[in-house]
Amino acid sequence: MTQIHRIKDFRNQIGAEWATILLLLPVATFGSIYFGLDAFIVLLLSTLITMIAGAIIAWSDGKKVNVFNPGSMVTGLLIGLTLSPQTPFYMIIVGCFIAEFVGKTVFAHFNNYFNPAVVGRTAIAILETYDPIDYADLSTGASALFKEAGGLIPPDYWNALFGLTKGSIGETSALLLIIVGFFMLKYVVIKREAAISMILTVPIVVFLVPDTPEIVGHAPWVSDPLLYLIGGPSFFMAFFFLTSPSTTPNTKMGGILFGVGVGVLSVLGKMYTTIAGVEMYSILIMNFLVPVLDYRKGVFQFKPEKAQAKNYSVTSFYTTKTTKSLIELVEFNVPSFAAYNELPKFAEFRKIIAENPAKTTYLQKITASHLCGCGGAFMPVGKKWELAIANTPKYLVVNGSEGEPFTLKDDFLMRNYPHILLEGIAISAWILDIKEVYLVINSAYEMGYDKINLAIDDFNKTFTESKIRFYVQTVPDLYILGEETALLNYIEGQRGEPRLKPPYPLEKGLFGQPTVINNVETLSWIALLLNKPDLFKEGQIKLITLLDDVASIQEVRLGTTIDNIIKDKTITAVEIGGVSGGFLPAEYFHTPYENKALSKWGLNIGSGSIRTFSNQADVLEAVVNTVKFLQQASCGRCTPCRIGTQALEQFVTEQLMTDIDKKAIEWISEVSHTMQQTSTCGLGRSASTALLSYLKYFEGNKK
Repeated sequence: MTQIHRIKDFRNQIGAEWATILLLLPVATFGSIYFGLDAFIVLLLSTLITMIAGAIIAWSDGKKVNVFNPGSMVTGLLIGLTLSPQTPFYMIIVGCFIAEFVGKTVFAHFNNYFNPAVVGRTAIAILETYDPIDYADLSTGASALFKEAGGLIPPDYWNALFGLTKGSIGETSALLLIIVGFFMLKYVVIKREAAISMILTVPIVVFLVPDTPEIVGHAPWVSDPLLYLIGGPSFFMAFFFLTSPSTTPNTKMGGILFGVGVGVLSVLGKMYTTIAGVEMYSILIMNFLVPVLDYRKGVFQFKPEKAQAKNYSVTSFYTTKTTKSLIELVEFNVPSFAAYNELPKFAEFRKIIAENPAKTTYLQKITASHLCGCGGAFMPVGKKWELAIANTPKYLVVNGSEGEPFTLKDDFLMRNYPHILLEGIAISAWILDIKEVYLVINSAYEMGYDKINLAIDDFNKTFTESKIRFYVQTVPDLYILGEETALLNYIEGQRGEPRLKPPYPLEKGLFGQPTVINNVETLSWIALLLNKPDLFKEGQIKLITLLDDVASIQEVRLGTTIDNIIKDKTITAVEIGGVSGGFLPAEYFHTPYENKALSKWGLNIGSGSIRTFSNQADVLEAVVNTVKFLQQASCGRCTPCRIGTQALEQFVTEQLMTDIDKKAIEWISEVSHTMQQTSTCGLGRSASTALLSYLKYFEGNKK
């Protein structure tokens, strides 16, 4: 069992694409040794061309160029392994470029676009049709597979199984493919239904369908069910094409139908046509039918990604029992901010201007205060700034997008204490020696936006010699823009989706320059801590959004127990950390509200919200709504999050309201573990937290 977890953890650490490459390498090695130098050159060329094409696409889109992109490498290897060692170079070059430019750009505008490797390999098959080559009898449609038999003499089972009969580079050894395929289905992919159903379908259809004269073009062995399975490309197609997370159905039944469809079409193509490479055409046809196969509850999945934007605004998730907006239902208890607001505006920054102290002194004060970021990551601010200074930061980005539903502290600060925030920004920019500040505000926060602009006017009038330039920008009320690199992309005019890390924003951020990104609350504490250095002596104070009958903003010292925060004895459960957080029943309310203690129960403070519940039915409804919201909120950029959130949504919709068997829970736990280990950003890593906490603490008590 431990060994199994080690394999899964290793796969999760390197990602599905690199794991696929590792499994393709034994197949590529076998083909290179068996066929010789020609096969090695074909594989090398196909891989290099797709890598170069992928880099060109990234460069043209203004993205970071990564020549060793694992997705492009997988595409290149898949194309090369389906070729003969005698394939002309020009065909390989054309096919690989088409795979990257057509398969990954033209069809990438849809949720279910065509498999790039299939698109590229099909292009090569078309070229073969118009430019006959000596390894295939194209007059009768005879494929390269088993050409040595002259298209007439079937190989024996032993030769077909162990790869002693020549075929395409990666398709000759059925035994090796079975071994590799086991690891692929067991440890690498989430989608298995299509692959398994194709493998089961192929020999059945071969057995049932009568022979026709056209099969001579593919050699008579195709009429033998077992030889067809182990002697042809079925295993390779199933394990490495029908497990694609991007181009196969998202529902289990859709996956089964997809595999059956590919199996039936590929066999009928061999029996009733002389077309070479009918498996590729079969996959393309089924790719086209994916929207129909995924039809569920009146909604087609085949939609442009941009059409989803209206479905996952943050405020659309708010639900209350009153007709008032949740944002209007705010009470507050923030003595630290109230006391400082009585002092003259910009008092601490005035001292800096008057005394011109060493910046390192102020950095040491921030470090000594033990202030940690308040946006969710909780990185020590002093340490973060030290790393930033080493890279000579160009920009300071103040994240006021506050994309977490039921978290209202940043909007509260901008509405009520804009001068404290602005002073913290100015001090931070001075310490970091930054002249350009981008203050990004959620478009739903109209009052906060106006208050911040008035505070900037006051600052500029007070400090006329200041060289700090403020740029205030609103961003759409979208959940994903709470992620710092997605926010940077949006500011630059690109699609708001997370970037791969590294490089981190401290190294390469806004407009390609080193950038410091801090949350509104984080910077609002700066001036307070400089005025009262012992403010956090007994532990950091955190602003939280407490949602009970009304929403209230509270100062809470980290380490205070949950029951001392909510106090209401009728509360039976709480949600901690917003929709990216999880749920905890009343018996755990003795837990201190701080990350180390909460981590024991699989939770964390996150953006700082606590929502209360009086009965379990409301908790169940909240879990379902949370999972559905996050599925809509996913930008779809990375496969673990895109596919994983769909799997979670399907689970809560179809199974959570009924009795769940152990196998279903094990499956969703595996999906969740993969998402946590391999998702690009925090959305995918935390998307299953609410569901897992419910299954752990509440499912057994469901009435």
